[in-house]
Amino acid sequence: MQDGQEARDAGKMGPVLASGSSRQREPLELDGAGLLIDIGLGPRQLARRLQEIGSDWQRIRGVVLTHTHSDHWSARSLARLAELRVPFFCHAEHLRPLNRQCPEFQSLQFCRVGKDIHSGADF
Repeated sequence: MQDGQEARDAGKMGPVLASGSSRQREPLELDGAGLLIDIGLGPRQLARRLQEIGSDWQRIRGVVLTHTHSDHWSARSLARLAELRVPFFCHAEHLRPLNRQCPEFQSLQFCRVGKDIHSGADF
């Protein structure tokens, strides 16, 4: 059950696919294309949750990482993004920690779908 602040936050950001330390928001969608905010669930679990809301991996057109705490990204899901060539956006300061912690992130960059965001820059 959500506490009052959590419920208010969920209303601001949209429905949640998972709660607890691996919170995963429902994708933001426009014209059938989805943008995930964080990717803390594994790819199979995320696929099931997306299916439950009438979506799937093929509709995901990008992922934005809010920060590098390990409950906000999954190495297996990063590998899935590389397979599907889904763009992954993170702040430039997140590149070094992700490169050190996760070979799957390196494969995203190799596929040229890992992109850094600088403050004030357009996506």
